[in-house]
Amino acid sequence: MKRLFGWAVAVAALSLGAGSQDAQAQQSCAAGSTVTTAAGQVCGPQQGSLFTYMGVPYAKPPIPGNGLRWQPPTAASSWQGVLQAINAGPVCAQGSPPRPGSSEDCLYLNVWTPSPAVTNGQALPVMVFIHGGAFVIGSGSEPLYNGASLAETGTAVVVTLNYRLGALGFLAADKAPDGKAGPVPANLGIQDQNFALQ
Repeated sequence: MKRLFGWAVAVAALSLGAGSQDAQAQQSCAAGSTVTTAAGQVCGPQQGSLFTYMGVPYAKPPIPGNGLRWQPPTAASSWQGVLQAINAGPVCAQGSPPRPGSSEDCLYLNVWTPSPAVTNGQALPVMVFIHGGAFVIGSGSEPLYNGASLAETGTAVVVTLNYRLGALGFLAADKAPDGKAGPVPANLGIQDQNFALQ
């Protein structure tokens, strides 16, 4: 397992490059970066010749209180106005004690794409990178997985994402641990990944 994990990290480093997260350092959306998604408009900062969209929700938060904690992902709610996708969303809950900054509200993705000035409106290939970590640690916003270099040199759209980890993503039970009625579906983390791909 250690050899496989090390290989996956090495491949990720070669593929994505360990660039700095300059997109997070910028504080405003770039002119011309606003795009329309099924849930609403999104804008992001410019990083060289790229537009970056960090922390874009792809599903409703699977958190206690909204009935979605132990359920398959459902489409993100629409928002009003323009979502400023400047900072990556929280990493999924992990570790004991929990990793600082982690949250159950974590179903977000990050996108690096060449600006329209570079692409001249042509369709681009899309690469989606799903982070490793044995289904218990990691996130799509780790500096190692910064997609800027690949998006720029490969003239491609690069996407990273978060998915539920540990028991929140991979428990299968006849009854939810929090006492809610009904079974817990298996492999919610994999279902998150499939949903993000859609």
